[in-house]
Amino acid sequence: MDEQKIVELEVRVHGIDALELAKAKADQYKADGNEAAYKRALRRVKLTEEQIEKDAEETARKSAVRPETSPLFAGLTNVIINGESFEIAEGICLESIFAHVMAPYIIAFSPGEAGKPHPGPWKAASGGLGFDVKVQISLGVKARPTNFDRLNTLWWVASLLRLQHSTGIRTPVISDTCFRSAASSTSDPVFWPIELDKRGIAFDGYESDFVIPNSTLQWIRLNFKPGAELMDDTKFNLAYRALESAQRASSLAEALILIWSSIEALIRPGSKNLGHKLSLGVATYLEPNLSARDKLYGHARELYKARGKVTHAAEPPSLKVVVDSFNLARRCYLKTIEQRETPIFSELESQWKCKA
Repeated sequence: MDEQKIVELEVRVHGIDALELAKAKADQYKADGNEAAYKRALRRVKLTEEQIEKDAEETARKSAVRPETSPLFAGLTNVIINGESFEIAEGICLESIFAHVMAPYIIAFSPGEAGKPHPGPWKAASGGLGFDVKVQISLGVKARPTNFDRLNTLWWVASLLRLQHSTGIRTPVISDTCFRSAASSTSDPVFWPIELDKRGIAFDGYESDFVIPNSTLQWIRLNFKPGAELMDDTKFNLAYRALESAQRASSLAEALILIWSSIEALIRPGSKNLGHKLSLGVATYLEPNLSARDKLYGHARELYKARGKVTHAAEPPSLKVVVDSFNLARRCYLKTIEQRETPIFSELESQWKCKA
C-alpha cells in the first residue's frame, strides 16, 4: 500500500488527531537523532496536513450538495435499454451505463466524538448490499419538467417504467455524479438512498434484467408530463401511490389490500354495495364490448371476494389472485394516464345499465 493511501486511512480513522500523531512521531525521531526517519516523518506530516485539508474541502462540498440545485442521476436495477440513450423530455433522459454499487458492513466498537469518525479498530462483517446499475435517469441541473420536486421527478420516471413494463425495476440510489464518469471524477459522488429494500411481489415474473422495448420508451415519453399533471390531483395521487406501495408489500395479503384500495380510490363507487359497484365500474371502464364486460365483471367480483377473505377472515390469498388483481389495476391506471382524466363512476354506472 502506498504512503498516500496509508495517510488517507489514518486520517479516516483518527480525524484531525492524525496530524498530532504524525508530528509526535517526527519529534520522536528527531530526539533520537534518526535524521533519515525524521525526514520521512516530516513528509508524512505534510501529506497528513494536505489530506486533512482535502477532506475538509470535500466535506464542505458534499454538505452544499442539494437535489434541487445539483444534476441528478438515478441508478436503475433489473433493467436494460437498447441503445446509448433515450430522451423523455427536455433535460431528462435514460442512459445505458454500468456500475456495481457496494455497501459492505463495517463495525466500529467505540463511540466517536462529535464531528469525528469512530476510533479504531474497525471490523468488516459479511453481508451488506450490492447491486448492478445498468441504466441511469439523468436530470439536468436546470431541468424542471414537472411540478414534482426533482427527486420525485426521477421517481415518476421509474414508476411509469414499473407500471408500463416491469414492477421489478428499482431505484436504489440517486447520485449527484454521472455513474459513467464517477470513476474518473476528482470528487466523490454524493448518494441519496431511495429504494434499497429488495422485497416485493414478482408481478412480472423473476427475470433479472428486463429489456425495455422502444414502444414502452415511446409511451413513457408521450405520457410523462400528462401523467405528472394527473398526480397534481391529490385523490389520484393517493390512489396511485397505494398501487406503488403494493409492489413493495411484505406479504401477498398486504399487497392485495393495497391493490384493491388503489382501485377503489380511483373508481370511487361509494360505500354501499361496494363489491358489485366496484366490479361494474372496473369492467365498464376497461371493456366496451358487452360480452367481455360481463366476463370481466365476474372476474373482478371473484378477485374482490378474495380481498374480503383477507380483511374479514385473515385468509391468505393465492399468488394468482394477487397478480390478477394487480394487472387489473395496472390496466385501469394505464388507461387513466392515456386519457388524461380520472373515471367518473356515475357515468360508468349509466353505461353499465345501458345494455344496448
